[in-house]
Amino acid sequence: METRLQKIIEAHSSFLKEDPDEVIGYMESMLYDWYQHYAQDHYTIDHINEVVNSTFKVNDLLLKLHDAMFSLKEEEGGIGDNLLKDPFEYKYAG
Repeated sequence: METRLQKIIEAHSSFLKEDPDEVIGYMESMLYDWYQHYAQDHYTIDHINEVVNSTFKVNDLLLKLHDAMFSLKEEEGGIGDNLLKDPFEYKYAG
């Protein structure tokens, strides 16, 4: 059980290495681009609504996972704001 939980935590942490608000912003931006440049001309309003609603469900899930992990880390020793910080800052490498 602990191994599976650790895999979930690692996957979530790697996805949200940046600020969770930025990740949600990326998803919203991708959805907006999809809608503006493709969906309006190729899909019915019912399908568009389904995709949009599903995207918001994913956003909600990610935020709930973030809050749960943050609470868990605080209970285990409180690393606070450093929860999602990558010590190596790969985004600036290269």
